[in-house]
Amino acid sequence: MKRIRLIILGCAILGISVLALSICRMEKDSTNVVPAARYDTAWNQGGELFLRYESDAKNTLLFSYMTTSEALDHDYAKFGHKSVQAPTSMPKPVYRFRPEATRLDLAEEGAWDRASGEVVGVQYYVATPFALKNDSLTYSGRVVRTRGRTVQSVAGSPDSKWVAVLSVDGRRWPSLMPFIGRGRVMGTRYHQFFSRVDGKQVGETVHLPFDDKFDTSTPCWSADARFLVYPETSLRYLAIIEAPDEIAAENNQ
Repeated sequence: MKRIRLIILGCAILGISVLALSICRMEKDSTNVVPAARYDTAWNQGGELFLRYESDAKNTLLFSYMTTSEALDHDYAKFGHKSVQAPTSMPKPVYRFRPEATRLDLAEEGAWDRASGEVVGVQYYVATPFALKNDSLTYSGRVVRTRGRTVQSVAGSPDSKWVAVLSVDGRRWPSLMPFIGRGRVMGTRYHQFFSRVDGKQVGETVHLPFDDKFDTSTPCWSADARFLVYPETSLRYLAIIEAPDEIAAENNQ
């Protein structure tokens, strides 16, 4: 009799677990996910991405980059939140982006130097009370649900009002040499905007167009937080996301 009771109890626990898992999956699947556009480049090497508006009208963006060695030579880390200038001693293709376009266009020679917009790169703005803990996103110590199970990066916006969260639906594979990194995460990558005011998601979840075997870099915000750019690690292509209406309306006040 005792054995039968244990079997019944075990079946009940299993049934509840399956039901809870199904509910979680239903909730996850109900989240609206939209694809991000992929923009190819001819750079095809790792480095530091930089962007700036071409004019004060802010209707076009220009993209350039430093190689890793150039970034070290320019002591890029010391710039912090200040504007920086990409080097001109080693000319590289500069790309022009218009929100209505489906591709990046090569800019004419000298376009970068003639542009008037502030130059920004990947910078680590304030993201608190958000934090990354054990591959999960937390807000004031409370775990926040993300589309992917493993959170890779949390990037605060230049105006300190928003955060960009990159998550992956796979697990992290430990590094064979932990002292050089936390290991790689395989799986589909997702982007989400969150408000620093209340910790809630703003806008839709975005599916990033990156191959499972490639990691994405930390995203780069435009100076006015209107655009967010995820570069592929070798800068072969970019995913460019326009901030949702809620962010645009807030920033225009």
